[in-house]
Amino acid sequence: MNYLAIMNRAREAANTAGDAWMKAHTQPAYIVTDNGRPVGAMLDLCGFAYVKLTDKRNGFAKWCKANGFGDHFIHFNHKYECRQEWGLKEACVDAALKVLREEGITKVTMYSRVD
Repeated sequence: MNYLAIMNRAREAANTAGDAWMKAHTQPAYIVTDNGRPVGAMLDLCGFAYVKLTDKRNGFAKWCKANGFGDHFIHFNHKYECRQEWGLKEACVDAALKVLREEGITKVTMYSRVD
């Protein structure tokens, strides 16, 4: 199995899903205040979402660790990884997960939380 090609397709899927999320979320959902005075706005809550390896004994998990993609959470290096929006992160991870599962990589899940 060509894991690098799968990871590249997963990253592309994450980028496409992130593009769609950003296009759909152009207006702030939350206003940030300081003592009642608006100081900023956010498109969504801050949060995290990652693809988590649920079994590190399989070939895919070992390949990820050996090739710098992580040994607990997978790092896809998609273009929205540095953003903070929780919904955006979940959309990207969900798209990457779909690619992995389509390729028969099933020992993965989404880890997600609000920051």
